[in-house]
Amino acid sequence: MKKLNKTEQYAILHMLANNQNVEQICNELKIEYSVVQKFVEKNNKVASDKKLKVKSSKITSKDLMISKTSVKGNRSVSIMTKEASQVNDEFKKNTRPSVSRTAKNSIHKPNGK
Repeated sequence: MKKLNKTEQYAILHMLANNQNVEQICNELKIEYSVVQKFVEKNNKVASDKKLKVKSSKITSKDLMISKTSVKGNRSVSIMTKEASQVNDEFKKNTRPSVSRTAKNSIHKPNGK
């Protein structure tokens, strides 16, 4: 049985993503059906395990921040990225101030003018 090289594996994955079936892939790449079928079965199992779980469609700035170190993986660090800062700026533009001008003027300040 032939072992697939990286180029062939990539080609198979690309052809699967373009909705081609195993028979079409075998004819195009001139690889045995059993080899391609085994690779597809193994790859589909791995791909289904690695699917991302999306909680909501709204991205917050916390999702875009670096929250752990690269070497040791400590979670005692939070670094704001450019994208996280942009999300915060857009959020500030779209929200109304919590205290209106009339509320500021109606606060009684006994010692103030």
